[in-house]
Amino acid sequence: MDKLTKEQRHRCMSVIKGRNKIDRNKFRDKEEQGKLASMGWHCITVWECQLKPKVQKQTLEALVYTLCHIFLEDRRIKHYEPAENDIPMVAEPMIDYNTNIDTL
Repeated sequence: MDKLTKEQRHRCMSVIKGRNKIDRNKFRDKEEQGKLASMGWHCITVWECQLKPKVQKQTLEALVYTLCHIFLEDRRIKHYEPAENDIPMVAEPMIDYNTNIDTL
């Protein structure tokens, strides 16, 4: 790095700082998406480059597919099979009415 001009060093440092910023943004985005998912939200990321004319149609078709999949999965009938020990008791405990009330 000693042989680089001041301008070249500046560009190198900008790239390094830019990568750090991108990494921090990715980490922050994952955390935020996790929080939203825990609240029941679905997150879809569409990058600016995916909206360029060459790939815009593909991106929109993929987005429609993803949204339809999410919609159908959220409304899918979920079958529930309780385990035998999983059934809570809602009745009162049995009382033997032949015993003295004072002993209860």
